Amino acid sequence: MLNRRQRQMCIRDRADVSRTEEASVSVSGRTIYETTWPAYLPQPRRLSGRAALLTDYRAMGYGHWMMEVVPRWQMVLDAGFDPASIDHVIVNGTLAGFQQETLELLEIPESKIVQSMWSQHVLADELIVPSNIGDIRSPNPWAFNHLRKRFGPTSGSGAGTKRRLYVTRSQTTHRRVENEAAVRRILEQRSFEVFVAEDHSLTEKAVLFSQAEAVVGPTGAGLTHLVFCQPGTSVLEFLNPEALDLYYWSASNVLGLDHSYVPVLAVSDGADSSPGSSTDVRVDLDQLAQALDALDLH
Repeated sequence: MLNRRQRQMCIRDRADVSRTEEASVSVSGRTIYETTWPAYLPQPRRLSGRAALLTDYRAMGYGHWMMEVVPRWQMVLDAGFDPASIDHVIVNGTLAGFQQETLELLEIPESKIVQSMWSQHVLADELIVPSNIGDIRSPNPWAFNHLRKRFGPTSGSGAGTKRRLYVTRSQTTHRRVENEAAVRRILEQRSFEVFVAEDHSLTEKAVLFSQAEAVVGPTGAGLTHLVFCQPGTSVLEFLNPEALDLYYWSASNVLGLDHSYVPVLAVSDGADSSPGSSTDVRVDLDQLAQALDALDLH
C-alpha cells in the first residue's frame, strides 16, 4: 500500500529495497520504482518492525545533510508517527561527527541507527520513505523554518549582541582563500571575528549566527548557518565566477538577508589547471574593502 500524507511518502506492508542487475523498489510484490544500475547484493538484512529512511547520496556534505536530510525526520513526525514506534532509522554509512551530533539532538537513539552501505541489502517489515526536500540549490522555506525551530536559540538569547563573522575554510582541504591572512587583517580592522565551524557545536553555531549583523566568507558549508540569521543581516560572499554556485544567494532571498558578493579568482594548484568548485581562490583586497564599505555597518 502506498500512502501520501502531508509531505511524506510512506511505504507500508512488506517493502523490499533491492539492487540486483537492476535497481528496484517493490511493495507487496508490485514494483513501484526501477532503474538500470548493475550491482551485486548480499542476502538481505531483515529489519523487523518499522524503519524510516533518511539517506541521500550527498549526505556526507554538511550543507546537504542539514538542508536535505535532517528536515525529513520532521516529515515523519508531522505525518503522525510516534518516534517510539519507529524501530530503525536508516542513514548513510560511516557517520561523521556532525551527523552523530544532529541525530543526538533529534533524540534518535544510537541503538536504532542502521548505517547503510553501498553493498547492503535491507528488507523491512514497514518502510517509511519521507519525500525528498529538493535540491540544495532550490531552498525550501519549510526546511529553513524547521531548522530554526529545532536547533535555533531560544527567544532572547544574546539579545542586543551584534557580531560580525568571517567564516573561514582554513580547516578544509579545498575552496580555501589563498590570501586569507591579508583578508583577515582587513576584516579585523572592521571588528570581524573569525568563525571556525569545526570549533563549535551546532547549538553554539545557531547562537552566533543569530547574533550576527554581518557574515562574510567564501562559498561553502559554513554558510549553511545563515539559516539562523535574523532578517536584514548583511551577507558578503566570495563567489568564483568560473564555478558559480548561487545557493546562498537564493537562501538569503528566502531568509530575508541582504546578500552581496565579491568575485574571486580561482587559483590553480598546478596539478589541475582547470577551475572547478573545489579550487582555492584569491580575493581582490581593494574590491573587498569597497564591498565592506558598501555594507554601511556602524
